[in-house]
Amino acid sequence: MAISVAQTLAVPGGFSGSFSGNVAAGDSVVAAIMAFEPNGPIPSSSAPTFGGSPVTGAVKITDNHGINVTTAIYAALWLLPALPGGAASVGFTMINTTPTGNSGLIAWDVAGLGPAPAVDVFNSGGGSGTAVSSGTAGPISHVPEFVAGTFATNFFTTGGPDVAWTDTALGAAGAGEAGYQIPVAPGGSYAYTGTQTAPDVWAACVAAIYAPPPAAFVTAGGGRSMLARTLALADI
Repeated sequence: MAISVAQTLAVPGGFSGSFSGNVAAGDSVVAAIMAFEPNGPIPSSSAPTFGGSPVTGAVKITDNHGINVTTAIYAALWLLPALPGGAASVGFTMINTTPTGNSGLIAWDVAGLGPAPAVDVFNSGGGSGTAVSSGTAGPISHVPEFVAGTFATNFFTTGGPDVAWTDTALGAAGAGEAGYQIPVAPGGSYAYTGTQTAPDVWAACVAAIYAPPPAAFVTAGGGRSMLARTLALADI
């Protein structure tokens, strides 16, 4: 089954918003959160909603943070799987967060991940300095997959992810950014990276998500049932 991005949502300075149109039934939302807190406590994210209601099966794939004596930076990736459709809004509960133009939410409405999307590989990093990296996740073992990455930093960021990523930045500084790619070959490994213009705290995440193939029902003679063969053909 082909994977595609139907629409993208960017919310600078906030952690809830609406896509331009309703999410189709069966689509999943993959969300990146970038948060900043100047007074030190580490931000966190929880309780995702879709259309104002809790999301069944939602998974915080990974998160991480960087902290020093004055500032905490936080990044996270979430999967909101196989949504019922009929709504456009998504949101998260945040604590220890001060809104800025370079923090907020970036989310993708992803078609083709099926009724039970699964996480293949993921990684995350956090620290202080000019080099920003999620660390490497991989190799991926399925085709295709949806690979998402994000970073949150405290300064302008240059030399970000390479052209293979489709990126969205929050604010002009590029201090909060997220991107995706859809590999069509197995075996690759992925990292979401950037370079701050001055050494300071940062956090970054990367994850790969795939649609598990339909189960094959074995007949008494050892072959697949007609239903299994039909499902397999429909997945091509």
